Amino acid sequence: MFLFLLLPQPGNPGGSSSPLTRSEIVIQNFNKDPIGIHYAANPAKTKLACDGFNFKIWEKELNCTLRQIFQVKDFSILQSNFTAQLLDEQDSIARLIRSTINEDLLGIVDSTDNEDPWSIFELLKAKCSRSDAATSYL
Repeated sequence: MFLFLLLPQPGNPGGSSSPLTRSEIVIQNFNKDPIGIHYAANPAKTKLACDGFNFKIWEKELNCTLRQIFQVKDFSILQSNFTAQLLDEQDSIARLIRSTINEDLLGIVDSTDNEDPWSIFELLKAKCSRSDAATSYL
C-alpha cells in the first residue's frame, strides 16, 4: 500500500555500521511523522467526533495504520499491543491518537495528564464507543 513512502533515501542517516531492517525503517519513519504516515494510509483523515458517532471508523483507520507499522492485526484490541512497544513508539502512538481527535476530546485527554497510549485509547473508547453503537441502530 503506502509502505514505499516509508523507505528512506539511499544511505544510512543514523550512521550505524549495520543496515536497518525494513521493519526498523518503517518504525523509524513512523516515529518521525506518525500523522503523515497515518494520513497516507487513510486518505479520509477521520477525526474522532466529540459525540463519538464515528468511533468505529476512527478505530478502523487507527488499526490500519498501526497494523502496517507493527504488523499486528486489530492492534487496539489488546493492551499488550500498546505496552509491548518501546517508549518512542508509545509516544508516537499517543501523538497519533491525540492528532486525530476532536479538540473537545483532546481537552478531556489532557485533563487526565496521561501519556500512555493504551489509557488514552481506553478513555476515548469508554467516552465514544457507546455513542457510536447507539447511532448505528438509527
